[in-house]
Amino acid sequence: MRQWLFVIAGILIAAGTIFIVVSRTPEDRTVLSDDGRVTLLGSFDSTQSVALSTLPTSTAPFTAVVGPVYQLLPDHLSFTRDSQLSMKYSDLGISAMDAYRLQIGWYDDSITMWQPLDSDVDPSRGLVTANIRQFARYALLLPGQVARPNLEQETQKLIDAPPAGAVGYETFVGYATAPGDYVLLPGLGKSGGCAGKFVTGENGKPTMLTSMSVHFGDHLDYEVVARWQIGSGCQGLAVIE
Repeated sequence: MRQWLFVIAGILIAAGTIFIVVSRTPEDRTVLSDDGRVTLLGSFDSTQSVALSTLPTSTAPFTAVVGPVYQLLPDHLSFTRDSQLSMKYSDLGISAMDAYRLQIGWYDDSITMWQPLDSDVDPSRGLVTANIRQFARYALLLPGQVARPNLEQETQKLIDAPPAGAVGYETFVGYATAPGDYVLLPGLGKSGGCAGKFVTGENGKPTMLTSMSVHFGDHLDYEVVARWQIGSGCQGLAVIE
């Protein structure tokens, strides 16, 4: 049911005018993907058009993606609280053992990597569920059991060569078995300066990426990415020395 909140903001007695401010209260809604395999339970304005669109099948290999990739639209919208995304896997030929390793992931354009999310697997329903906050691309991931090498030296090389105007940084490490398709390895990143204390990429606070690729074995690449805060935004915090 659509809910309206009518607030009398002010009365201009001389003109005899009443100003009314109208705000829409977010409502719980259910959105299905166009192929019926993905369900979103979220809270947003009922007049807002929200869609889960299946992206065209790519002929390029993926590192960890299994099944289709979905775009949650519109990409400029944001949730007022965590929303729940559920994806079917029962028709993807995933073994019972591998099913427990499935995670929902979203593609983070700001670091050009897939980010796995904490996910719950329900084998009785063939579903994987996670809480999400971003309007982005989503897919089921079957993360590889790969080595977590010590990339301290490579990370430090990036940190020691900041771009002009950098005041803060965050670093990330990802792995790839397919060219350029990196998946984040959580827990290997660093931050410094005023990193994490600003909104990236918006409100006049630009960012910049630098990266370094490292090859391990015959079919595995790692990449270290530094996301730099350029210019203002530190709000009195320490900057890079």
